Amino acid sequence: MFSFLKSKKYKPTTVKSTYYIRECLIHTSEDLIKILNPKKGGDTIEEKVRDEIKFKDLPLLNLSEKMIINAMENPVYIHDNSEVIKGHRVLFYKEDVEFYRFLIQFHFIYNDFFFVSNKVSSSGMLSNNEKSKIVNQLKRKYLSDKPQKGDSFLLNLEDKNGSVLNTIDDVYFYVNYLSGIELTNKLKQRYSDFNADNPKPAFDESIDKYF
Repeated sequence: MFSFLKSKKYKPTTVKSTYYIRECLIHTSEDLIKILNPKKGGDTIEEKVRDEIKFKDLPLLNLSEKMIINAMENPVYIHDNSEVIKGHRVLFYKEDVEFYRFLIQFHFIYNDFFFVSNKVSSSGMLSNNEKSKIVNQLKRKYLSDKPQKGDSFLLNLEDKNGSVLNTIDDVYFYVNYLSGIELTNKLKQRYSDFNADNPKPAFDESIDKYF
């Protein structure tokens, strides 16, 4: 994204882990299940795309830490979340491109890559014009053969491998990528019984009907 602009990469430094842990999108098995099943809003543009979905020209299938480091140098922080989700490890990168700031997180479970998220900001939250520029660039990359009407900021694109690109327009703007349907289905199956194995406390059950 924005490869035509000069990128400033942050060199690894001694950092406070709290910032990156807070920014991490997957803390628990519940978070993992939500990521593996991205929500689609009513105005989401959903399309099957012809070209393979990639992140910064990196393939989503069989992506390794070595491939990421060769392409992007060493991460600014590595978060080991194995105490909560066994084998879960996250590589963080920060880059500046002109007025844009990118916080990128690559997620692995037992060395299998399955998810990368790119949080995009500028001096603060993105303006609608800035969001449009990002979404339009993604459309040009993947939907040039499928002209789109409307001005939705929400995309859900899937390639022939079952890899998915989806955008999230919330407090911040995210472009998220899931690797291939084979691996994501394995993870869904592995963690789908999380809620069954961890029933709600009685208090939670008693107030559910009021919300």
